[in-house]
Amino acid sequence: MNKNPYIRIGTSYNKTVFKPTVDGELNECLVPWNYETIIRDLKEQQIDITNFMKEIPKYDGMVCIPNHINYKKVYGTFYNTYSPLEYTPQKGDITYTLKFLKHIFDFQLEIALDYLKLIYEQPTQILPILCLVSKKRHTGKTTFLKWLKAIYSSNMSFLDNQNIGSRFNSDWMGKLIVGVEEAAIQDDSLIEILKNISTADKYNSEAKGKDRVEVDMFLKIILCSNRETDLLKLDNDEIRFWVVKVPVIQEENLDVDILSKLKAEIPAFLHFLLHRDMYVPQALSRMWFNPSQLETKALRKMRIASRNKLEIELATALYTAIEDLELNEILLTANDALYIIGKPKSYLIEIRRILKNNWQLEPQSNSNSYKRLLVNDFGYHLQEGAKGRYFTVTKLFLYSNFDELMN
Repeated sequence: MNKNPYIRIGTSYNKTVFKPTVDGELNECLVPWNYETIIRDLKEQQIDITNFMKEIPKYDGMVCIPNHINYKKVYGTFYNTYSPLEYTPQKGDITYTLKFLKHIFDFQLEIALDYLKLIYEQPTQILPILCLVSKKRHTGKTTFLKWLKAIYSSNMSFLDNQNIGSRFNSDWMGKLIVGVEEAAIQDDSLIEILKNISTADKYNSEAKGKDRVEVDMFLKIILCSNRETDLLKLDNDEIRFWVVKVPVIQEENLDVDILSKLKAEIPAFLHFLLHRDMYVPQALSRMWFNPSQLETKALRKMRIASRNKLEIELATALYTAIEDLELNEILLTANDALYIIGKPKSYLIEIRRILKNNWQLEPQSNSNSYKRLLVNDFGYHLQEGAKGRYFTVTKLFLYSNFDELMN
């Protein structure tokens, strides 16, 4: 590559600089550099201005085209802002890397290896938003992000929750991966932004003081959080998120200088990806994988927790009562439900909506005798005879729909 740090794109000059990060890394990036400053610097260094300026590469514009196998810095008369990788694939041992990935992804290891292979070989392929969650510390979530950063260097950025919603996004548009640590995406508008980014092939990039520019989009989003159930709100039919609960690292040989060991195996791991057959050989959805392949207990738990708080409160109370009294079903009216969770009459309409619309239950057509659920002053459950148009909530229904949240 030309040692001259300057390039001219259109009528503007830019300089290639290496920006330090808090992790001690250097990110290559282009910054505007005006003509007058270049001339002044050359004069101070007593460099031949005419010859130096002739050697500055000139391009009609910029593109951002990711390619890790056959990388090109120039496409026709356009300068590629995507950076080449620092590592070259080389056959070697990846025992430690596979052990680390097995720790993170467990039974979904093959899916995870497909995910990583697609990022490396087909970087423009749309992929699900990966969420690594755990209340515990020392799990390896942050190490996973730093490892990817080591592989993809300046093509990966770290963001916080505020950056995601900012209109000024030019710093991370054109990146391959963004990692968000300590993520907590509670704002519905931020969730929609994430969904749009994850599936868009074009997106508007905007810098302060500049007009919006439409850019190609191939961003992969990875969220890391200690919020296992309330990282974000997910609908039951949401298929764009892959939620993985990461356990605490317990193996002694995964506990010392993890990142350095992973970095040492990067060339061999890239070689492994190139020569590995895909577990899912063809796309089964626009995000490659079938949604069922990304289904996890952690995902179901987050979906349940995203439901109406009153619904969760009622389900929890009934779940506890069924276990305490060793029942197969509970019969109750909407008024009974209010009593069980200690809510006033103003909640009656919402309770009816939960039972009829959310849980798809129908009350008895006529008023019949049944055993009403009660809770005494000491919090113990008991039953007494009553009469009314009751709903039937079965143990199977509660266990099928809310069991993950209770465990």
